[in-house]
Amino acid sequence: MVQISQAILRRRRFVSTRTWLLVAGGAIAVHTIFTMILQLRLFPRPSWPLEKSHEGSPLHVITAYPRVPVMPNVLLIGARGAGTDLVSKWLVSSGACRGEFPKDGEWNFNENEVHFFDNDDLYKLGVKFYSNLFKHCEEKNKTSFILDATPETLMHPQRVYNVYSQLGQAPGGLANSLKLIVILREPVSKEFYLYSHRSETENDGNSFEEYSETVLKIRILEAHKLSSPTNLSYADQLTPWMTYFKREQLLVLSYDELEYNRLAFMWRVEQYVGSTLNRDFVADEERDTMARKIPARALDMLDPLYWGKNQELYHFLQKQPGPKMEQHPFPPFENAKSTDVVLPNVLLLGAQFSGVALIADFLIKNRVCNPAIFNNDIPSMWKNVRFFDQSSRYQQGIEFYARRYKHCQIENRMELILDGTPNYLTYPQLVYDIYSQAPGDIMARLKLVMVLREPISRELLQYQQKVFDYHHAKDKKNGWYMDVVDQKGAVMTFDQYSESVLKERLNGKSSFANEGKYVDHLKQWFQLFPRHQFLILSFDELRKDPKKVQWRVEKFLGYKFEIGELGKVTEIVNVPQRAKEILGPLFDKKNEELYEFLKSHTGPYMEENPFPKFIV
Repeated sequence: MVQISQAILRRRRFVSTRTWLLVAGGAIAVHTIFTMILQLRLFPRPSWPLEKSHEGSPLHVITAYPRVPVMPNVLLIGARGAGTDLVSKWLVSSGACRGEFPKDGEWNFNENEVHFFDNDDLYKLGVKFYSNLFKHCEEKNKTSFILDATPETLMHPQRVYNVYSQLGQAPGGLANSLKLIVILREPVSKEFYLYSHRSETENDGNSFEEYSETVLKIRILEAHKLSSPTNLSYADQLTPWMTYFKREQLLVLSYDELEYNRLAFMWRVEQYVGSTLNRDFVADEERDTMARKIPARALDMLDPLYWGKNQELYHFLQKQPGPKMEQHPFPPFENAKSTDVVLPNVLLLGAQFSGVALIADFLIKNRVCNPAIFNNDIPSMWKNVRFFDQSSRYQQGIEFYARRYKHCQIENRMELILDGTPNYLTYPQLVYDIYSQAPGDIMARLKLVMVLREPISRELLQYQQKVFDYHHAKDKKNGWYMDVVDQKGAVMTFDQYSESVLKERLNGKSSFANEGKYVDHLKQWFQLFPRHQFLILSFDELRKDPKKVQWRVEKFLGYKFEIGELGKVTEIVNVPQRAKEILGPLFDKKNEELYEFLKSHTGPYMEENPFPKFIV
């Protein structure tokens, strides 16, 4: 009887287990089939109302789309008046895909600004509407990143999170991979910029002083009492973003760097978005002059009010560092009251075609501060300002020169500031005249570096550069290269050039200041600046022993450079025998005079002494 009872019990257990296995297997099969149906889009995707997603909490959970719609993965969220329009145009020119409103639709905004998150009516239309604005980006496979550059988005972190967190399969959805960029500008300058770009009617006919007194002052003093988030400081505006997104998702950029050091600004954005961007993006020199037009009374009124808020921002960003390419610490804002003159304290004077570029590249690689480029500058001016040797630039004065180095102060890179122009050897008086206008001990701290090369070889390289420029020039009648062309319009050989052009100049029959007469230029330099401010280097040593030259440069500048080594000279120069016969006697006397002059005017201890004779 007992055995029969046990058999019945085992039978029941077996049936119960088999039943549960069948039920579980059926559930799995139904789930799999349903998922496949959704992925095949046999049924429409579920819709969800954004306005009912409990904006008060970032922790809400809503069912994600089975297929992720096309969405921007880079948001340029602000700030308005801080260069966002300029930067968005640059990103689009680099291939970023932007939103497109239907041509026959009722909505029409700035071409790079969608205004989805800051416009209540658009936001209520939901994610499908927003995604459709960027649908063409997927169809055209245009780019690795899709851009929405609406600067008012800065005020709506909750809405951004609510939309992106509901897309994708992973917890947090697309919110975890979204890239956010914000540019911050000195508040008074930003407000003046916005005021200047509104119509007189929008400003109620008020001057900026009146606007500052009746609007901005009240807005700042009662910021936390007023309902609009636009009244809050940058720190107040950024804090909510850190509630919804990781700090490394937000790249905080300085408008001052955008103005004064465009290359560094570009590098940060490139590193952050992970794409090589259009390099034809230079500063508009006229833009930063607007800050100089801010009325003094408005500055005196607003500066003290913004000061505390700016300190809050610096402290906030110091405690919460961002992605690795971001400036840290964030540089203090620059405004019209900051009038300190910033000039290079290292000039690579020349001579041309003597390896100066190798030294300039080495120093810049080691974070020596190089000049900013503005809209009328050529690309090479990121290290060669060409200020003293071009009269059209020199005539614009010390402010024109100093403006290219203002970022060095903003970024706290004041130790070594470089102008690597190798054309300055023949302009000692102009250098002196500018630096004598500088305040403090700027001229006394100036360090002057020269590299001297056997002059005939240097003349040959300069001749070859002129020939190259002539053949590639559109203008065949004017240019520094025209002296290599004879009266019949044919390019001379170097022998012919030496006979008909250089010989006349070296004989003193021309007013042309020949760069190869080094001793004549040094005598002028030493009359204007103390000998200890010069480091005279030999090109032959640079070619044979670059490590020794690097040591000399490091000792002279007072810094040990850790990144890389000074580059090697790779060029091979063969001077024609006939040119040596023509030019040798003309340079020999000056070369001997140079050796004796340097022997009697010894330089700093790290300089080669005696200066070695040139090797032809």
